[in-house]
Amino acid sequence: MPVGSVPVERWYGNGHVTAGGYGPDSGGVQGLEMFAADAQPADPLEAVAPFGPEAPLTRPPREQSRLVLLILAVLLVVVGAVAFRQLMSFHPAALITVGGGAPANPAGARPAPSASEAPTTSTSPTPSPSTGPVTIAGVQAIDPQGDDSENNDLATRAIDGDRSSAWRSEGYGSPQFGGIKKGVGLAVDLGDPVAVSTVTLAAPGSDGIVELRSADNADYDGSTAVASTRLDGSGRVVLTPKKPVTTRYLIVWFTRAPLQGNGDHRVIVDEIDVR
Repeated sequence: MPVGSVPVERWYGNGHVTAGGYGPDSGGVQGLEMFAADAQPADPLEAVAPFGPEAPLTRPPREQSRLVLLILAVLLVVVGAVAFRQLMSFHPAALITVGGGAPANPAGARPAPSASEAPTTSTSPTPSPSTGPVTIAGVQAIDPQGDDSENNDLATRAIDGDRSSAWRSEGYGSPQFGGIKKGVGLAVDLGDPVAVSTVTLAAPGSDGIVELRSADNADYDGSTAVASTRLDGSGRVVLTPKKPVTTRYLIVWFTRAPLQGNGDHRVIVDEIDVR
């Protein structure tokens, strides 16, 4: 007899019941289905801890996974946008300090002008012409075509403030220094670059020529002539450049030896006044 089949009773009109054939046992099949249901749970679970609730081992629904990914994507977009705005608004100037951490502009100080407001001229101040006498730091005689001495030991007499003392060159037989040199003179050191507008000499003699030259050192070579005049016998010689010249060294250079009262051709300078 097949498993799960039972005899089927047939009913006839005469009241007899006859057993014959076999049919499916609905009750037995149902029992097997219940047993199978008990043997295979629909949603297997795994305990997350000895005493914790059981966690499902099956994957979450696809719709739930998509929702989680969508939320994460939105959060990343928001965080990225905020970070980008902070980066664009960041300026490193606020972090720069001077003087070991001191603020670039102390409290109450006027802020420095921007690059567009900065003046285009040089920041180095240009010395203005002196209204009074310029202090002379030193003086020396120069004789580049001769023995390079020309009574140098007397040179300081030209700046000692005493007109009764003077520097004088050697005597020559002609205004052209005897044809042996082109000139002699004095190198005046002002100590620092100064804007010079005029130089006055107390220098006796006539028929002489003197130049005023600016220089970077106490040498004739490399100097530049800025003024020139003749000695007229008055004893006062004024040398005025066309515009004030800023220099540290002045060269008082005689290109023609003046004639003195005793008939000698000699350069004599009592005093030098620089303004």
